[in-house]
Amino acid sequence: MRSPQVDHDNFPLSVVLVDPEVAEYAEVDQSLCNRLRCLPSELIHHSLPQTHPELGPAVVKELYRQLQVRGTMKFYTKQKISNGDMLDAFVTASLVMRNGRVLIQLVTVDVTARLRAERALQEAEKRFRGTFEQFAVGIAHVALNGAYLRVNRKYRQILAYSEQELRHLTLANISHPNDIDADWAQANALREGEIPTYAIEKRLIRKGGSVVWVNLTVSLVRGESGEADYFISVIEDITALKRAESERDELARNLEHQVSQRTAELERLSLTDGLTGIPNRRHFDKTLAAEWARAARSKRPLSLVLIDIDDFKVLNDSFGHVEGDRVIKAVASIVQQVASRSSDLGARYGGDEFAMLLPETDAAGAQRLAGRLKHILNDFSFTDPVQAGQRKVTVSQGIAGTAESVQKSATDLLFAADRALYLAKKQGRACISTVSDL
Repeated sequence: MRSPQVDHDNFPLSVVLVDPEVAEYAEVDQSLCNRLRCLPSELIHHSLPQTHPELGPAVVKELYRQLQVRGTMKFYTKQKISNGDMLDAFVTASLVMRNGRVLIQLVTVDVTARLRAERALQEAEKRFRGTFEQFAVGIAHVALNGAYLRVNRKYRQILAYSEQELRHLTLANISHPNDIDADWAQANALREGEIPTYAIEKRLIRKGGSVVWVNLTVSLVRGESGEADYFISVIEDITALKRAESERDELARNLEHQVSQRTAELERLSLTDGLTGIPNRRHFDKTLAAEWARAARSKRPLSLVLIDIDDFKVLNDSFGHVEGDRVIKAVASIVQQVASRSSDLGARYGGDEFAMLLPETDAAGAQRLAGRLKHILNDFSFTDPVQAGQRKVTVSQGIAGTAESVQKSATDLLFAADRALYLAKKQGRACISTVSDL
């Protein structure tokens, strides 16, 4: 016999009397007959165990003995229908007097449907608990104030807390400070019915203080009247993914930096003369265009000096390319030395020709710099293997400058300097010629 768990006073019931000496029915009502699908004559003076298999003679005698002490007893038992099916019954037993005899009165209620529903509910709860606990993602039921109501195994593993420890924490306690506001803003929108659910990536603080990145999905359970009841929080550990993304981004930044450096290096090389290491013709052309435009806007002077090594072909043919290259490098170094301001540009214009582009410099200033280059070059010489002596190197220089550049172009300045260089070469070696009326 099992102890009762619920109150069944409102269920349809039947009342029978049982003779405790022989465990037989003494009286039955129609309600029991209807339930067991039999006639009263099939029960009266028949053995109780034929309809109540669990209430054999020994059980009935023990029941009778206990009723004498306790007065009333309640328990669950089985009732057998005529077709052999079994029902669940809730029984209230007591003692009554009939014609000078003490009989057991059994008041029974059919609770088959109720117990089946309870068993189904228990089974569903068992399945839910099993499924909930075994989910591959972390799941938690969270109260509206953020307190944990229930957490599954994966959730506990991700955070390294026991369920008991989590019950003393809230979601805010384990959230990264920088992620709390965004999370609760959406939680409030969910609670107000503005959104059906939400998902965010956020950081949680594990037991011990380490940080774990999770993909958090939250939905809301509402009561029958529609009021908010609790949140369902689902978390998936994406720490490895975030680490991979960070490494990928770092790699991309490094590659981008390397590409930028390489591009800058290639750009520098494309603007640098390979032999002398000073700016080349391409660099000169770009700078000339830019400086001419700036001079045109500011109405400031701009001068250009074109330089050509005198008799370089004879020198190169007589003493070889190695010696010729040494001369070109020496002149290039002197050109860089003279065009020394940050705004100046000394470049190899091509072959044995060089150029000095001089912003904020009029023709007179350009002449002084050309004279300085000539003076410095006087100290340079190389050994003549034929005549066993020192041979001087000289250059011809053509200067063009203008302070009124609005009406002209950079090409005009270049042509003027070239014309001036031609005039200087006609005058002989180491000459300087100037054209200033562009």
